This record gives sequence, C-alpha cells and structure tokens, in this order.
Amino acid sequence: MKKYLIYLDILGFEELAKEIGKKKGIGGKIIRSRFIDVIKERIEAIEIDKRIIGKYYSGSDDWLLVTDTLDGVFRVILEILEHNTEYDDYESIPLEIGIGIQEYDRWAKFEGEELIIENETIEFLKTNILPYYRNWYKKRNNGEGIKSTFIVLTESMYQELESLDRKECKKIQCEGKNGIPSFFVINVERILRRGRISVFLEKIGYPGSKLYGRIDEVYVPPMEYDDIQRTLKRMRIVFITGTREYGKTYTAVRLMWNYFIEGYEPRWIEGGELIERAVVRKKLENIREELKSKHIIYFEDPFGKTNYEKREGLERDIGTIIESVNQVMDVYVII
Repeated sequence: MKKYLIYLDILGFEELAKEIGKKKGIGGKIIRSRFIDVIKERIEAIEIDKRIIGKYYSGSDDWLLVTDTLDGVFRVILEILEHNTEYDDYESIPLEIGIGIQEYDRWAKFEGEELIIENETIEFLKTNILPYYRNWYKKRNNGEGIKSTFIVLTESMYQELESLDRKECKKIQCEGKNGIPSFFVINVERILRRGRISVFLEKIGYPGSKLYGRIDEVYVPPMEYDDIQRTLKRMRIVFITGTREYGKTYTAVRLMWNYFIEGYEPRWIEGGELIERAVVRKKLENIREELKSKHIIYFEDPFGKTNYEKREGLERDIGTIIESVNQVMDVYVII
C-alpha cells in the first residue's frame, strides 16, 4: 500500500518564541504553547474531515501525518498553513515540512506509536532531509538561516508529481553526505495552489478530477473570453452559447475558479442529462431561492446540451431572471 508521509516541525521554535515574547511582553513558554495548540487544532480539524489516515505527535513541536492520496498531501498542507496565531505581525508559524512516499504491507498501522515503529516509517525518518536543506541554505546565504516555511521532497515523492509541478522544484545535492540521496525543494505557493484546486473541485462536485484539475494552468480561452469576463463582472449574469465541443462548460468552470480564488463560493447545478436539465430549469424558474451573496452559480444547459430544447415559460422569464440577479448583492450567475 502506497502511503504519503508528511513530517512537520516548527521552524525556529525556541528563538522565534523569544523574539515575539520580547516584542509583545509575553513569556516565551506561553508563546511556544500557543504555537503547538494552533497546529494541533488544525490537525484535529483535518482528522475530523478524514483527510489523514494516521498521525504521530512527538510531544514536542513536530508531527508525522499519513494520507493515502497525492491530492490529500496538497489539501492537508494547505489546511495546516492556513492558520492564525492571533499575534500581530506573527500570524503564521513558520514550518519545515518534509514529504515522502513509502510502501507498507496491508497489516501496517498508522496511529501513534504504531506508526513510528513500522519499518517503512523508520526508513523515512532516518533520511531526514530537513537539516540537510537548512545547512545547504546557510552555506549559500552567508550563514543566515531560513526564517519562512519551506517544503522538501524525497526523490520518490518528486517522481510522483506531474510535470507542471516538477518545474516548481529545485534539486538539492547533499555534498559529502554518504547515504543521503539528493532531494528537492518545492515552491510553497505551488503546494498551496494545488490544495486550493482540491478544495475547488470538491465544492463543484468533481473531487480529484483530472479534467478540471489544471483549470488554473492549461485553460485555452476562446476569442470571446474577455467579453464574457467583462459582461459577467458588469452585469453579474452571462449567457454562454456555442456549438458542441465549443468549450462552454470548461469556460464556465474557469470563471468559477477565478471567482473562487477571490473568495466566492462556487456552485454548479448540473444539466448534463435530460432529467438534470429539468431540475436546472426548475431552479432557474425559482432563481431567487438559489441566489446568495458572495456566490457564483453555474446553471448548466437549461436549454439543451447539443440541441435546443424549447421552453416557452423559461424563455418568457429571462427578463425576470436577470432582474432577480440584479436584486441580490454580490452574486454572479453563468447560464
């Protein structure tokens, strides 16, 4: 069984607490305790959502988490890094994060001490690449240590990534260290972006989708895309029409993604099948019940998927639909 291991350690745990304590007039012990509580709370929330299948906490300032999908790795790290200490100017706790892959047998256990006594876990922890990266960084920055979150990957984890993600990695060769293989450091924002894509896909009802999983990067807009975008922004409602395979749905998903990263809640009311389109039409006829502020809603194919499906009542209500959207603040609609 292939499992993904995520090792977390608070970066500069003692020194940072002293620095904050001096500025805020708070004891370092209190701050260190707060740091641990913040990360614990995030991990507990992730556990409740069943995003991890196991964990080990050392009792100090480091954790080992297990998930069984690559997508889960991105999502877990996103949710951990989206914390807040509530200390002004120090809202985020810097973390050093190492990610690897191990193959476990089917009897392996992943909770608490049962996790760290597994041979595969011991193998991962023995090749701890975090200190090697810290040393590598210091040598190239006049002895100055890292102060912000960084993420390093084992060779096997790097090989698991898709090519677009690999481009965001830098290979680090351990100089003069026998038995320690090369490893990779990846841009933190790349991991966060992949995590946000995971959240987005879940919200629109396509978790783990390969089709829409790169909507932020590989989308090729039609010539009319700028007009569609401007119309949606100005009117808060846009109708996208076109022939089969024109890219209407992909364009709608891209628009939802753009609004999602601005803080809007996406909702896709599917109309791919005949019975679904009947539901879409019904919801359009009662659109006031669907509209909520800070949402972007996609009504898919209410007038047909490949052939026009005439609905006089709905056609008559187009003016009312547009007016209803205009009456609700900060909502956007794609049809």
